[in-house]
Amino acid sequence: MNDSWNLTELREHIRRLGDDNRHLSETVDSIDRSVTIFRYHLVMARDALKGIIDNRNLSNNLELVLGVSGKQRNYKYAMLVSEAHIISCILTTRSIYDIFAQLLNGLLLERKIPVHLCDITKVRKHLPQSRLKEELGELLLSDWFEYIVAFTNTAKHRNLIGHNLTVSSEENIAGVRIEQFPYNGKTYPAYWANEVLEGGCGG
Repeated sequence: MNDSWNLTELREHIRRLGDDNRHLSETVDSIDRSVTIFRYHLVMARDALKGIIDNRNLSNNLELVLGVSGKQRNYKYAMLVSEAHIISCILTTRSIYDIFAQLLNGLLLERKIPVHLCDITKVRKHLPQSRLKEELGELLLSDWFEYIVAFTNTAKHRNLIGHNLTVSSEENIAGVRIEQFPYNGKTYPAYWANEVLEGGCGG
């Protein structure tokens, strides 16, 4: 959505709702902390291979892929850092959606949906017609939301998704490539890591 929420005003609004809604302040705090955690993972993922990959000299990057570079030890560690933070960034993104759903369920739906069944899709379905409902609908129908859901479920419950350094002479670039993977009858395409971080995670 285009507009930011004023968390100070939101917390004050929740305080005025009374003690029965005190748990919503904890939900706001959780979203706030999750966004901070997300930003940490985003920066760490983005910067993991700085000083390792050199797009001015693709042959140096090819040496890394072939395992013959003098930077091989640092490269392997940087790839681990990259993968760990990309996974964490995506999982945190997915988590924020459903924590946000708990907030909307409490604020706008009077806790109509039981906590253990509450997710962003169910909340959107129960919202009255509004700009919020429309924008959530656009989000839930987006290719990137579908990708984040598929990636999260695959990485959590099935297997980790390929994460490799790719040197493309065609594009004259080297970088981390997240490989294609199947989920629920569909194959999701390979992307450069920065595409996922920008498109899927909003970085």
